[in-house]
Amino acid sequence: MRWRDVIIGALASLFVTVVGGVTVYYATKEPDEKKNEKLVYEISKSAEFISQEKQISFSTVTIRNLGGVVAKNVVISVNLKEADINDVAINTNIGLKETTQEIKKKSLKVTYANFMPNEKVTINLIISKAEKVEVDVRSESSLGQDSSQLLQDNSFAENTSKKNILLYSLLIILLLLWYLVVFKFVKHRKFKSQNNAGFVLLHSGLTDQAEKLFLLAIDNGDYCEFTLSNLALCQAIKGNYDKAEALLKATNFATKSKHGRAVVLFNKSLIKLIESNKDEALNCLRQAIQLSPKEIRKYCQLSILLDVVRNEPAYYDLLKDN
Repeated sequence: MRWRDVIIGALASLFVTVVGGVTVYYATKEPDEKKNEKLVYEISKSAEFISQEKQISFSTVTIRNLGGVVAKNVVISVNLKEADINDVAINTNIGLKETTQEIKKKSLKVTYANFMPNEKVTINLIISKAEKVEVDVRSESSLGQDSSQLLQDNSFAENTSKKNILLYSLLIILLLLWYLVVFKFVKHRKFKSQNNAGFVLLHSGLTDQAEKLFLLAIDNGDYCEFTLSNLALCQAIKGNYDKAEALLKATNFATKSKHGRAVVLFNKSLIKLIESNKDEALNCLRQAIQLSPKEIRKYCQLSILLDVVRNEPAYYDLLKDN
């Protein structure tokens, strides 16, 4: 009996040890994809604006190295067949510097000597009309994959453990959050006289006249955050809330200065007020004042759009000079 108990105990201990070891091994095992580089790109279209004389579209290309090895001599090519590239802004999450950069009318080519794991490069494009850009990403050892094809790869799901599925789900959520906060910075443009005049007319109640000036400014190539957000407010006043929202999103590509962000929030506050969302309106206005207190309070004093709430305690306390 004793020998049998000893043998059973030994076998049980061995079984627990083996199972425990295997469990720990697979739980802590480095994923196979982390042993190699893995370049993935994503193409997204954020907004499009069309006027009588001009059409512009905003597209974003995001490239990541999801592997665990540095990708050498990475070449990123973006090509268009019909549309022209009007403006480009390239951002990285850890300050990666390109080796070469070549921008032409219908193409863009950027190279990086070393593309680190978890590095992300975001290429924001303003193009002359709506068109899906063609992207090619390659390194010395691999070709980049389209993220949509990656998600549809059945073998990826079959060969991934529950832990890795959870990790990739969290990664996707984080990528979506990054997409929401991705800001496109474009070449700074001076305030056009049409935009200044339109701003005065808009906040004096002359919406139609102001809208004409903002559209003229865009036709002249002035698609800065001031013009886009002012035009968004015009659309909201006319009841075109979807178009107003699209124009507000487009300001993400143009907003560069601190005051520019304040003006966008100021116009967004008025749009939310028109939509009877006072809580959000106050929140946006509060943020705008924090960014540019003197100028935003001046705009509030002059704008007739705030007359209906100016004397309400919440607005009165917020707008008074400290």
